[in-house]
Amino acid sequence: MGYMFEYCDSHCRELYNVSVDKIKLMNAFMRSKFRKEMEEGHPKFLSQASADSIKQWIDVDYKKDLSAFAEANPRDFEHNQMFWVGWIYAYIHFMSKLPSAKIVELLPIEYMLDQYYTGHEMNKTVYYEHIKEKLAS
Repeated sequence: MGYMFEYCDSHCRELYNVSVDKIKLMNAFMRSKFRKEMEEGHPKFLSQASADSIKQWIDVDYKKDLSAFAEANPRDFEHNQMFWVGWIYAYIHFMSKLPSAKIVELLPIEYMLDQYYTGHEMNKTVYYEHIKEKLAS
């Protein structure tokens, strides 16, 4: 999931010729039926590349229309910042068994982007222990 978060804008430019707001797009993804099916281990989603996942999700859920996510001047992020957010969300899901929609509600993407600065330096297990109490809400 890290690759999807990191490269979603590149994939959308290549596939649909649209620059997107990564935060808006990934917020929608985390709450999508597509992500729920990934969490449940649907075999068609488990081993495909992030570009294929983005394309399948957008083609089905948005009928290739990204106007809700279009962004003329996309925000810049630190190198691998969005990758870390997607990767740690997947780990949090694995450890907590909470649905991604609930995780992103309790730990919004903007919060996780701020957490990157110290969190990406931590061992994933230590980071999970650090935020675990926020998941109890």
